[in-house]
Amino acid sequence: MNQTETLNASISWKCKHTWRRASVNT
Repeated sequence: MNQTETLNASISWKCKHTWRRASVNT
């Protein structure tokens, strides 16, 4: 995997994780 793909995967995971936490908190 190149740097851009790694960065995109990290952002995607972070967004999902944040969304799931927000769902639980709501």
